[in-house]
Amino acid sequence: TTDISSWTSPQVTCFLDALQGHTFQCSTLKAMNDQYGFAKSHNAEILFRYCQLALAAKDSTILHVVVRFITTQGRMKFVRPLYRSLYQYHWRLAVVTFLSHRDFYHPIC
Repeated sequence: TTDISSWTSPQVTCFLDALQGHTFQCSTLKAMNDQYGFAKSHNAEILFRYCQLALAAKDSTILHVVVRFITTQGRMKFVRPLYRSLYQYHWRLAVVTFLSHRDFYHPIC
């Protein structure tokens, strides 16, 4: 096995990109997160990609991370796709979160 803990951020981002589109069990994502701390990453590119994977897996433990991310990160590049994924998994949370923070976002969002 290869340990990715020594990889650069662009390498980790590329790795997570390669995982997109595949469905993983929550236990697999939990093991990855426990090992590498993706959900606590301060790198928006890494956190975004991990959140997308976790939402696709319907991992309820990621919901508070996603809400924190989309309510503090203003870049549409991250916010719109995460809202779409959140809506598919938990539409009520997506709507309530958006409506309570809509003044934070650019009008085009």
